[in-house]
Amino acid sequence: MKNAPAIALMCVLIVAAPRAQTGEAKSPNKEVEVVSYYLPFAYGEQQNVWQGNDQAPSHNKPWSRYCFDFSPLPEGSPVHAAASGTVVFVKRDTPGPTGSPQDNNEIAVGHKDGTVAQYLHLRQGGALVAVGDKILAGDLLGYSGNTGMSTAPHLCFGLRDQHRLGRSVQCRFSDTSKGGVPETGDRVVSRNFPLRELLGELVALEQVATLVANTSGFSAIADHYHKVRGEASWRAIKRKITKVRKHRPDLEQFCQEERDRILAALESRFRPESTPPKGRHSAATTRYERELKKALLAELKMRASSPGIASKDAEDLVQAYLVAHEHCVDPVAAASISEHVESLRKRLE
Repeated sequence: MKNAPAIALMCVLIVAAPRAQTGEAKSPNKEVEVVSYYLPFAYGEQQNVWQGNDQAPSHNKPWSRYCFDFSPLPEGSPVHAAASGTVVFVKRDTPGPTGSPQDNNEIAVGHKDGTVAQYLHLRQGGALVAVGDKILAGDLLGYSGNTGMSTAPHLCFGLRDQHRLGRSVQCRFSDTSKGGVPETGDRVVSRNFPLRELLGELVALEQVATLVANTSGFSAIADHYHKVRGEASWRAIKRKITKVRKHRPDLEQFCQEERDRILAALESRFRPESTPPKGRHSAATTRYERELKKALLAELKMRASSPGIASKDAEDLVQAYLVAHEHCVDPVAAASISEHVESLRKRLE
């Protein structure tokens, strides 16, 4: 094991008092789904472990025991999702180091096994996602920094059994040796392939499905759905998987399972009776459907390539949905568009 650099990375996950760290133990009778974790960096990238598990100065407390510090990591280095899940917390406003853990810029992602991953010390404005965004393993989440309780640019990554008040949970990376737990001084290589590159269009459809239903937009993107659910689309996915099969032999099975899950969730929404045949419409209805389709396809394109929507893209989407709203005569659909516009505007704040 190599000696850690002289600069100590004071990476503390706690923002409440230590006495509050009493996460409830999960019921032994409850079946927990298995999640595979990969290093939080782009596929093929190499990084150094500056501080590993159960070590001073900062990874020796119940809420930080199983964390990892990766450094040297220049400010602005890309940070990728270690596993799929849903964003549950984002903080992005701290400009630099303050000595306070409450100022850590952070993205927290909840997983289906009940754990929450925390990505800490991101640069100011370095979070590209918002609370509620659906994340796929390998997604670009944001950019590293040196904020809050930090003394040098780096990324701290760790799992908890609940956000903030939970205890630290051991993470085993599927792309590292030593049982998946790298040690201080180790150099590791990420095999975190971006799943959105394979399943992006289906995931995007799943994310906008509720909006589509509430705005009577089935016919607008039904053709798109039937295209990406087809066998030609699946064959294209498998061709991409072949190129990385050496390092990720599990990828095809994972993609098949995720694809089946998404298709099952979408099938009830895009079944034939949900997409009535095209007929004669009033001029207003025709214009509304045309403008709504433009907005929906634009959002699908954005969400197929990224888990979040950048502020400039959000601004463009707001304008597209407002045009559709002008021509909408259905009050339920109009209300749903208005609600969606407000959620997009929050990304502009």
